[in-house]
Amino acid sequence: MKQTGVDTAEEVQVDTLDERMRQEAVKKGCTSSFQGVRSPYLESGNHGAEEAVVFVHGNPGSSKDWRDLLGQVGAFARAIAPDIPGYGQADKPKDFDYTVANYARHLDGILEPLINRPEEVTWFDGGGCHARFTS
Repeated sequence: MKQTGVDTAEEVQVDTLDERMRQEAVKKGCTSSFQGVRSPYLESGNHGAEEAVVFVHGNPGSSKDWRDLLGQVGAFARAIAPDIPGYGQADKPKDFDYTVANYARHLDGILEPLINRPEEVTWFDGGGCHARFTS
């Protein structure tokens, strides 16, 4: 009869360590701006890659909604999750045009200096409206 108690405990420890390593691989403190409006973003994976998986949060939300996935995707691809204006740590200017079309322009503008093109755009909730305009 195989004893599974020790194996399971070891597997849990490895899973916890792997998760912690993925979380530590997510780079914080990055910021991109477009037309004077700052959008901080989280990033993982190869910083020099010209393509990336882009994660767009919903309403309400922030880049932190994608933190777990960023760590996992960063193991095999570059991944970026920005805060869009009015949410998370992004600027919240009173004169910003808070429309889907302008969010899409802003998203394009902040991504342009970071990547050549999105490899994949993933969104949640209202983030899909912004992402569809950029794809």
